[in-house]
Parts: sequence; structure tokens; C-alpha cells
Amino acid sequence: MAAGKLLNLLALTALALLASSLGPAPVNALSTGHIQHARHIQHAQEVASKRKRDTSQRCKPRPSSSAPASTTASSSAAPSASKDAVVTSTSHTAAPSQPPKSSAAPPKSSAAPAPPKSSPAPPSNNAPTSLLSTSGGKFGLGWPNGDQPNILKNFVTSRVHSMYTWSPSCPSNTEGLKCMPMMWGDKDAAAMPALLANEATDNNNLVLFINEPNEPGQSNMTPQHACDLYHQYLKPAEARGYKFIMPATSSNPNGLTWVQNFRSCCTDCDGFVGTAIHWYDTTLEKFQTYVNLWHDTFGMPIYITEYALQNFNGGPQPSAAEVTAFHLAAAAWLESQSFVETYMPFGVMTDMSGVNDANRLMNSDGTPTALGTALLDGNF
Repeated sequence: MAAGKLLNLLALTALALLASSLGPAPVNALSTGHIQHARHIQHAQEVASKRKRDTSQRCKPRPSSSAPASTTASSSAAPSASKDAVVTSTSHTAAPSQPPKSSAAPPKSSAAPAPPKSSPAPPSNNAPTSLLSTSGGKFGLGWPNGDQPNILKNFVTSRVHSMYTWSPSCPSNTEGLKCMPMMWGDKDAAAMPALLANEATDNNNLVLFINEPNEPGQSNMTPQHACDLYHQYLKPAEARGYKFIMPATSSNPNGLTWVQNFRSCCTDCDGFVGTAIHWYDTTLEKFQTYVNLWHDTFGMPIYITEYALQNFNGGPQPSAAEVTAFHLAAAAWLESQSFVETYMPFGVMTDMSGVNDANRLMNSDGTPTALGTALLDGNF
């Protein structure tokens, strides 16, 4: 009996020791993996959010703010809506009866992308000294206001040399300005053969090609499709003396890549003599960096056919004073850059279509605002 009790006692002791070795695991053995998983989820959400913002494609209307007060008065009638369907760089929706909506809702940041390790060589047929008469200045007009000579004349000074309308048409009276027709996209293709049928002259030898093809709400096409359009509709006009400006992409970082790919697939597109760019962001330094990047990448004269001080990154809009300071400093800098052929701020219109209204250069009566007057007269 004594031996049996002893054996039972030993068995119970062994069971107790075994049970204690099978107790619950420490809490931190589970929590580490859970925390890491949560971080991965958060990172994925941040990446998705950034990607969504980066591909917003600048087709949203631009928020507006106050414009500088005008110091100019005139009896000219207020500009009526354009007769041409004009779509520019922010809205991505055609506006047949309104001034252009700026062409694209920009990405989270329009900071210039890093230059590629290798890019297509600059074209062999670099532009002449200038295809524009810029002796008085390089200022040009992005003009969505239709055929209104009484309004247009308010914006013609010795510093203004050229204009375009986001379409193949030009006003019947350009007040001496060189008007550059634009093949905005597929919708204008049928008009080009007749437009370019005659020999080019000094006043009509320059054509803009494609508006923001990298944006779904704008001309929205692949580089290969743009190359096909060029071959079919524009290349025959090279023999008649016409020259062309490369597609103007939005300041979405994918724009520079789009143009590089276009150059790669359109190696025999010999009529290009300049690069067009659009820019919307918040500082002069960013603007200068962006302009220099495009010139350094392609080695061609620069045509800035849309730009404004506009915040699309979720913060407050620049103040009217900041907008004015930017435009005056930017104009002074652009005038001093030998590779800049023309600069055309987005704002020669009464309806800014969501772009910061402080950039507006036209009053409701068709006269220049105070900022417009300063730029037109070179007071910077």
C-alpha cells in the first residue's frame, strides 16, 4: 500500500509539471505580427491615396480666389463666349460657349520628375533663332474669346507677338499678332489638310499639335496614336514649309515620359521646332525648375502655352499678392531665357473655370486687369 501511494504521488507530481509547461504564450508573441500587418495596411492605403491623387489627371475645375483690382477702364463690350469649342488645360470638358476650362486636374504634385537616364536625342532640325517676332517681348495670348476685335485690341501692345485659340481657327482680325492654329486632338484632324494646303508664309507657318494627350479628359491618346496623326495630317505639310510644336502635356509627372515616348516612336517627324509645356503649381522656384527640366531634356525652344499659380495639392490657394508677385517675377525671368520663345499665362478670359481667380488678366468688360496691364506693358 505504501509503495502504491508513493507511485500515485509521483504520477500526480509529473502531471502537474507537464501542465505548467503548456501554459499560454506571452502576449507580445502575437502583437508584433499584428502591428506589422497594420503598418502594411496603412502604407498600402497611403500608396493608393497618392496614386489616386497622382492620376487625377488635372481635369477638375480649379478653385478660384480673388483677382487683382483693375486700373483700366474701357467702353468695350464685355467679351462674349467663344464660338469655337475650346478645351484647355484644367477641366478636360469641352466648353463651346465658355472660355476654356484649364485643361487638367493636376496630380498631387506637379513637381518636375527626375530627368531620365536616357532620353531621345534632341531633333536634328533645331528651330531658327526665332519663328516669332519677339523683339519687343515674348508675351503671347491664349485666346478663348472668339472673334472679338474690340476686345482683342485691348491686349495688343508692342510686347505681344502671338496668340492661339485651342483650335484650328483664328480670329478674322488678329490685330497684327501671329496666330498659331492648333490641332487640339482627333476632333480637329479633318480640318488640317485644308488648313495646311497652301505654302506656308512667315505669318502662318507655325502650328501647335495636341492638347494634354496624357489626360483622359483632354485629347487623351497614346504616343503612338499621336505619331500616326502626325504622319497622316501634318507630315505632308513639312514640304510646304510648315513647322510644328510638340504636344503640350499637363504638368502631371507622366507628361514628360509621354513626350519622350512620342519622340521615340516618331523619329521621322521632322517638322518639330519647339516643345510646349503647361504648368500649375505654387512657387516661382518650382516653375523655373520645371521649365529648365523640359529644355534640358529635349534641347528645343520652349513654348509655355498655359501656366498659373494654382494649388492643386489640398492646401490654401496663393493670395492675390502672391499671385501678382509670381507673375511679375516669372515674366522677368522668362524674358531673360534665350530658349523661351513665348509664354502665355492662363487668364486672358473672364471665367477662369476653377483656376485661382487672382490669375485672371481680363475684367468683365473686356479690359485688362491691373495684373494684365503690368504684364502687357512690361512693368515688372
